[in-house]
Amino acid sequence: MKKIGIIGGAGPEAGSLLFNMIIRKLQSEGKYNDHDFPEIHLLNYPFYFAINSTLKEELLREQLKEALNKLEKNNVDIIALACNTLHALIPQHNKLINMINCTIDNLKENSIKKALFLGTSYSVKFQLYQNQNIEIIYPEKQEQIFIDSLINLILKNNYTYSDYNKLKEIIFSSKYSSIESIILGCTELSVLYSKYNEKYEFITDPLDILANKLLKSSS
Repeated sequence: MKKIGIIGGAGPEAGSLLFNMIIRKLQSEGKYNDHDFPEIHLLNYPFYFAINSTLKEELLREQLKEALNKLEKNNVDIIALACNTLHALIPQHNKLINMINCTIDNLKENSIKKALFLGTSYSVKFQLYQNQNIEIIYPEKQEQIFIDSLINLILKNNYTYSDYNKLKEIIFSSKYSSIESIILGCTELSVLYSKYNEKYEFITDPLDILANKLLKSSS
């Protein structure tokens, strides 16, 4: 199997969740011997990135380059970035499997025409998932403020089931009844979603899609 490199650290749990997703998916296929699993290099990079501060784009671009170079030195064959927002800043790289592109392809394969995007204000600004074939809807201002605060709580591991329920209130709001899919456009929301293990068919989890793509590409 090909060597997998994961750039984590934004936030720290997201990279480990992607790692665990890969392992669990292989175990679900009946794999259990050590040699059944790929070599995975998880780089938990301390990015200068915070939801409630000014985005230092040039510094982050340099840090992403450094992270890519570190994984290159470990001779990985494919690379994944476990963060939605930073996909707007990461340089093109022939080994990088782009989580955003994988997710858009998945939405198209499932004939999704209209989706609600939940992510950081930065990701909303960058319009990462904008696509001519898919109408992307964004939360209202107060909802976005809550989502940003929730993401910070997840980063601090200081959230409750009540916080999760508030997120579900947005998801199940009648004003979004025409939405065909909900994009968990922040990997911290993927962390939250995996924590409570409530599966909904209309939820699109880019991190889960990325895990599937990594396995397919590494075999």
